[in-house]
Amino acid sequence: MRKSLFYLALIAALFAASCKKDHNQGGPKNQSPKKYAVNFSVSGNFTQSITGNAVVHGRNLAILPSEAAIFYYYVYDTAGNLVHKIIQTPATTTNYGNIQDSLANGTYSVIFAAGMAGLRTSLNTGDDEAGINYAVLTYDNQTSEGYLIDTAWKDAFFKKLSLTVSSGNVTQSVTLSRIVSKIEVEVLDALPTNAKTLEITYDQDYSQFSFATAQSQSPYTFVSTTTIPAADLSKTGFSVSNIIGNTIAPMTVTIKCYNSSSAVIAQRTVSNVSCQANKATVLSGDLFSTNSSFQVSLDTTFNPTPIVIHY
Repeated sequence: MRKSLFYLALIAALFAASCKKDHNQGGPKNQSPKKYAVNFSVSGNFTQSITGNAVVHGRNLAILPSEAAIFYYYVYDTAGNLVHKIIQTPATTTNYGNIQDSLANGTYSVIFAAGMAGLRTSLNTGDDEAGINYAVLTYDNQTSEGYLIDTAWKDAFFKKLSLTVSSGNVTQSVTLSRIVSKIEVEVLDALPTNAKTLEITYDQDYSQFSFATAQSQSPYTFVSTTTIPAADLSKTGFSVSNIIGNTIAPMTVTIKCYNSSSAVIAQRTVSNVSCQANKATVLSGDLFSTNSSFQVSLDTTFNPTPIVIHY
C-alpha cells in the first residue's frame, strides 16, 4: 500500500513538472519593443529660422548661431505623455542642433525649440515632463519662494511636427521658425535737453508659448524703460526696440518721456498695434511736437517686410 502511494505521488510530481516546463516554453516572453533610429538635423535660413550656413551681418553661421544658447528636443506620445527629451548647449554638445534618438513603432508629437540664455520649457520643476499640455516656452524667472516674475522675451524659435515611426529608420531635416516679433519705436523729432527716460508700455504682451497649441498665451502688461544717453539729447531718430511674445492679438502701446524729476514731458498712445512672428512692427513719428513726420523703418534682423504703424 505504501509503495502504491509512493508511486502515485511520484507520477503526480513528474506530471506537474512537465506541465510547468511546457507552460514556460510556450508562454510569451517579456521583450522590449524594437526601436528604430531617428535622426534630425536643424537646417534653413536664419532670416526665418535659426539654422544653416547663411551669412548674416557679415558672419558665417554654423548649424546653430551663437545667439541660440540652448536647444530643446521633446517627444510625446499620442496621449501627450513625455517619451524622451534632450537638452543641448554649445558648450556641452559636439554636434549642436543634431539629434540622434531611437523610437518604437508609433505616432509622436516632436518638439524642437531654441533660444538665448534663460529660455525655459517649464514654469515649475517637472511641468515639461508632466505632459505636453503643461510644457511651455518662457523667459519668466522664478523666485526662491516659487513665485513667477514676468520677464521680457528674447529671441526664440520653435517647430512642432507629427512623426510616424513604422518599421524603419528616420532621417529628417527640420527648420525652426521664429515665434516672437519685435516692436521698434522711433522718435523722429529732436529729444529735448531735459529728457531723461523713455517708457513704453505694452498693455497685452504674452509671456508663454504653449507646446500643445503652438501659440502664445498668458497675457500681462510689459513695461520697458530706457535711460536716454546724454549724447542723444537734441538729436532726432532716437529708437527703442523690444522683443514681443504676443503675435495673435492687437495691443495698445503707450509711449512716455520723463525728465530727471520723473515728470511726464511727452506722451503718445498707439491703439490696435498688431505683431506677427518673425516681423518687426515700427512705430514712427514725432513725440514732442504737434506736426507729425512719418517714415518707414526696416529692421533687418527680422523678416525684411516689417509691419509699420505710424503714431
